[in-house]
Amino acid sequence: MQNPFGVTFYPELWSKNEVKEAFVLIKKSGFNIIRFGEISWGEVEPKDGKFDFRAFDEAFKIAQKLGLKILLGLGVSQAPQWLIAKHPEFKQVSSCGFTHPEYGPRPNVCRDNPRFLKYAKRYVEKVLKRYAKHPALAMWQIDNEPNYPPLDLTNNCLDFCHCPATRKAFIDWLRERYKTIDKLNQAMGTSFWGNRLGNFADIATPKGGFWDAGNPHFYLEWMRFKSEQLSKWLCWLKGLVRKYDKEHPVGTNNFVGICCRTPDHLKLARGMDYYGWDVYPKGTRNSPESLAEHADHWRGICEANNAAFILSELQGGRNVRWGYPGWVKGEEIYTWSHQVAAHGAKGILYHALRPPLFGSETGGFGILGADGGETDRLQEIVKAGKELKQVWPIIKDAKLKAEIAIVYLKSAEIQTYQEEGPVRSVPAGWVGGRGDIGLMYGLDSIAGAYRVLWDWDLPGEFLFEDNLAKELPSYKAILLPNPYLLDTKTAQALMQFVKNGGSLITEARFGMKDELGHLRPQPFLQNFFSVRYIGTEVIEGEKTLKKLGGKITGFRDLIETKEEVAGYFEDGKPALILKKVGKGTIVYATFSLFANLLKYENLNIVRWLRKHLPEPFYKLKASEEVEIVPWEDKDLFFYAINHADKEEKVKITLQNKVKKAEDLLGKSDCVVLQGTIQFSLMPRGVKLIKVHQ
Repeated sequence: MQNPFGVTFYPELWSKNEVKEAFVLIKKSGFNIIRFGEISWGEVEPKDGKFDFRAFDEAFKIAQKLGLKILLGLGVSQAPQWLIAKHPEFKQVSSCGFTHPEYGPRPNVCRDNPRFLKYAKRYVEKVLKRYAKHPALAMWQIDNEPNYPPLDLTNNCLDFCHCPATRKAFIDWLRERYKTIDKLNQAMGTSFWGNRLGNFADIATPKGGFWDAGNPHFYLEWMRFKSEQLSKWLCWLKGLVRKYDKEHPVGTNNFVGICCRTPDHLKLARGMDYYGWDVYPKGTRNSPESLAEHADHWRGICEANNAAFILSELQGGRNVRWGYPGWVKGEEIYTWSHQVAAHGAKGILYHALRPPLFGSETGGFGILGADGGETDRLQEIVKAGKELKQVWPIIKDAKLKAEIAIVYLKSAEIQTYQEEGPVRSVPAGWVGGRGDIGLMYGLDSIAGAYRVLWDWDLPGEFLFEDNLAKELPSYKAILLPNPYLLDTKTAQALMQFVKNGGSLITEARFGMKDELGHLRPQPFLQNFFSVRYIGTEVIEGEKTLKKLGGKITGFRDLIETKEEVAGYFEDGKPALILKKVGKGTIVYATFSLFANLLKYENLNIVRWLRKHLPEPFYKLKASEEVEIVPWEDKDLFFYAINHADKEEKVKITLQNKVKKAEDLLGKSDCVVLQGTIQFSLMPRGVKLIKVHQ
């Protein structure tokens, strides 16, 4: 299915009549697919070896009759209670030694246990044999937000899984990676404090990182290992599916989050036909800017893995249990739907049709009321669906017209987090768990880099550490936030990119550590930027730049240089360095540039940076509430969205001559005067403008 447009509805939670009524409404509303089954193992196999597919069989039967398709979850993201009771050793073990709670919080089972895999295989094959050839089947979802805890737990200090099976898997992974114990000892720096390992069997899972005086190199590898294990699990499941079904797309879903709660999505999307994004814009209080940023981030993950970008769960009603519980209006969902499509989503499934009447999400997320009554949310989703079915075929072969890339370095984010650690109690006079230079620093830095583009109506794309070197040549400029950990190959690729004519904007702590977290005696910044590096400080209070002003916090590199200093701090220390290299230019901020760009007081710095980026190929005259996203194949398109509750006037001026511009949704021509396209956007309105040049 090229453009799934659907909704989550769990038939096992409702009576036969309610299921039939719901499916009829789903069909009438213009949806083409229904998602269920992703957390259903315990319902379908309530006792060991006893299977009950009646609810699913009935759902497939009704769907086929109505011409609807099914996105079916395999169900093994959560183990049934009889299995946990029979094999308590399958439960996840925390860094503090207690086992994961049985009821509710996900995932409740350790996928690293080979005996568990036998039970999972038996169940999955039952599902595959029953539905792989069913005419109503469209797609498979093989897990649900695959992760290690604390996915649903509120304590960020806990880490999982530390059971014997995961420890063995970690040892095997390290043995394959390093081959000999001597190489491992060198890489992990075990000579410090006399922790040298005699053999691989001596390895324990790291219960803490740098903040607890743990081994930071083991912790970094531990986080990488967990993402690799999850990827291995997903590929194993996809392999099972392909034994019975070589036709239907296979994938899973996940969400954007802090590094101690979410895996490396670039690795998990590997080998998937699609990688679905779960997003609750009201629950996480996304602004239009942050929703656009996360959408572009997710599109980058999918494109890097040749996986389709869809939304597996877009918020359909108010949050419960987690996040902000504000009321969700239909007009908000309408705007979210178009915005994610404007940023590349090729399908949307809403979560969920009806709010559950029991369980840990009672009353939450429903498009409909608790009684099944229709709402303004459904009306606006129906409206969005009709329009998206026009949009998707038009821009099917188009590409986002982006000339600037933002680099996301997962390893640097993990390292930055662990050096500060989670928020925790510490002795008087200590500082423990500062989020601004620890847990949130990586994400804030990415968001700050995105702001440079957002406020200037420049589209952007995301690159990642695993594919950075080979992707650089196609861009005019690179924004590199939090460059704390850089391997030599990546650093050389960045320098070559600049020599060839590209622009690089980066910040404090550039290449201070290698990919294993070892401190370089001379950080890359010293040779790259021709400076003498003295050290890096955590700024006490706030610093201000001369001329540009602002309020600067975070990290600051203390340097001396003979290069062009484009900006100084008020205390006389260099703040912004400009360096010509070959045909290109490097802008090096000696401080935490990008995270600070989120502050309104630093708007002058944003404006200064734009002088060193390529000019947009168009000029937009509109209020800040208007978003324009350019797409291009043989034609040029502007996806225009009004996020305001009032009408907005828009003018777009292109460098090349415009013969005609038409709104493909409204089926009307726009006014074109002296090369400027002019139109109005109604409150929360959307247009898809095709430009004839």
